Amino acid sequence: MAGALVRKVPGSIGVMLSAFQIISGAGEWIHKRLRARKREKTTKVLDSKLNENFLYLMKQMEPLNRVFKKLQKFKLCDLQLLRAELEKIPGKEKEEIARALESRLQKNLRNLCQSIKTQKENVDEWPESTKLNLECLRADLEKIKGKKEKEIAEALESRLMKEFHHLSQSIQTLEENVHKWLESTKLDLQLLIADLEKIKGNKEEEIARALESWMEKVFQHLSQIIQAPEEALEEIQTPEEALQKRKGF
Repeated sequence: MAGALVRKVPGSIGVMLSAFQIISGAGEWIHKRLRARKREKTTKVLDSKLNENFLYLMKQMEPLNRVFKKLQKFKLCDLQLLRAELEKIPGKEKEEIARALESRLQKNLRNLCQSIKTQKENVDEWPESTKLNLECLRADLEKIKGKKEKEIAEALESRLMKEFHHLSQSIQTLEENVHKWLESTKLDLQLLIADLEKIKGNKEEEIARALESWMEKVFQHLSQIIQAPEEALEEIQTPEEALQKRKGF
């Protein structure tokens, strides 16, 4: 009888171990499921914020996109028509002066258009590049032992908003540069005219008046294209402002 009891004890221990393994496995599975659900919740929240920010950036870019399209048309046709004003300038050097001024203006226009185009591409690519950056950051954070999902979520949101504000600020800076472009380009051409007149020894008042008239018409036309982009942003709320409004602050 004692032998039978001895034989039963190891069997009981085996059953208990099996039960413990099942319970332990179930607990681990539940823990993984809870972590996965928290991860999914974080992802949904971040995706929502990313989409809100992207819509704001797209809205912020609209005025610059309109300027870009108008400048493209200006480069193709209006500049050729305005060049006729330069053809009226008397003297043998008029064609050389006309070509130099038009070339310099075209160069400045190309640089401006390229800046707007590059910014638009940055905005278009922002959602995918930001998602990739957040995924890489999450992978690094999850390697840290004991890092809770709440801490990870806060770090990911902080990175998202940092990248959003950085791009939004660069758009605002470009808008400011667009307005400065008119004056800086006008000054650039005035200095070029002065240099050309010195080289050619041309100091005729008629030439000076013709050049000034041409410049006034060009920049009057450009000023109609490059209006204040920030006016279109007056009714746009940042994601933070929209959230505060929904909360009733």
